[in-house]
Amino acid sequence: MNLKVKQKIPLKIKRMGINGEGIGFYQKTLVFVPGALKGEDIYCQITSIKRNFVEAKLLKVNKKSKFRVVPACTIYNECGGCQIMHLHYDKQLEFKTDLLHQALKKFAPAGYENYEIRPTIGMQEPKYYRAKLQFQTRKFKNQVKAGLYAQNSHYLVELKDCLVQDKETQVIANRLAELLTYHQIPSVIERKNLGVRTIMVRRARKTGQVQIIIVANRQLNLTQLVKDLVKDFPEVVTVAVNTNTAKTSEIYGEKTEIILGRREYSRRCS
Repeated sequence: MNLKVKQKIPLKIKRMGINGEGIGFYQKTLVFVPGALKGEDIYCQITSIKRNFVEAKLLKVNKKSKFRVVPACTIYNECGGCQIMHLHYDKQLEFKTDLLHQALKKFAPAGYENYEIRPTIGMQEPKYYRAKLQFQTRKFKNQVKAGLYAQNSHYLVELKDCLVQDKETQVIANRLAELLTYHQIPSVIERKNLGVRTIMVRRARKTGQVQIIIVANRQLNLTQLVKDLVKDFPEVVTVAVNTNTAKTSEIYGEKTEIILGRREYSRRCS
């Protein structure tokens, strides 16, 4: 492998990877390029070199795929929550079906050659469909913000109106961030892992009931915050606090305490 980091190369994208990245070959070396689409001719820059492949960032699309679209989300390129919104929706469905073929070929369960793989069923309006919201939190200038990390980083992109997130869960997450700020609940500050790390909001489609899990690395007094939240959103039937003191990328720790409602509600919200 003669490639070097920061080297710029032309590339023909042959297929899509499991994370939505474009994949091509340069001098027999496998190259993964987020944002590139199958069939495109691109110009990219090597960002990292692994044992059997390299990663690169997209610099320019010299020949665009006819299925490339402009994402509806204004922060799509910043946020790490979606990977293939720049691909026409019909082709997104085909991509998801192809993922099953790739997985079966990789793990090769007995008789998989005879499996019937049916086309992925799409939506009439593919927006606001995620019933579970799981946002990281950070405190910036004494204000708590909630959102997702930019791809391959710990830079938090604040999300207040996510196009794929259930609208009710988004409104509740926004209010949670406001209440964390108002009640001065300790939250994570960059390089200082103190307080609330993650909030999870899940809404049952059938009943409308909402379950919330707040992940922190220390014991917190959330009594008044929960009272204020339930006053605004009576559909919140369960609030739990998960304690995770590990300095890893794992979201949840082993200890969870129900501070509102009953554990049984979490099954109804699944």
